[in-house]
Formats: sequence, structure tokens, C-alpha cells
Amino acid sequence: MESCWVFWVVYSWIDATRCNRAAAGEFYIGGYQPAQKWLKDRKERTLEFDDILHYQKIIVALNETDRLMKEIDTIEIE
Repeated sequence: MESCWVFWVVYSWIDATRCNRAAAGEFYIGGYQPAQKWLKDRKERTLEFDDILHYQKIIVALNETDRLMKEIDTIEIE
């Protein structure tokens, strides 16, 4: 029951802030997906409140990185 609550909190926060789960979840760095890897590395343990806060920061960082990369791609070089 507790693990269901943890995922509800994480995904509720993501939805509430309108973060793009697809962008964060499918974002690759160095050949792996940081958000997915972080969760998989903690599959067999109960996430504490600090873990949830850390995961939220990962999602924000990945979404901001994706946004900045798209912004950089729009810059025209003469």
C-alpha cells in the first residue's frame, strides 16, 4: 500500500506542475534514461520522503534540460 502511495505522490506532483513525463522518462544521457534508472535502482525498497523529493528534482532537471536543448536548437548560426 505504501509503494502505491509513493507513486501516486510522485505522479500527482508531476501532473500538478504539468511536467512532461514522456520527456523526462524517455530522456537519454550517455545511453541511459536517468529517471527510469533511478527508479529501477530502488525497485525493492520503500522510498522515503527525501527520496521522493530527490526524484522530483531529477524530473525538473530533465525537463529543464530538454527545454533548454530545444531552445538552443532554434538558434540560427550565421
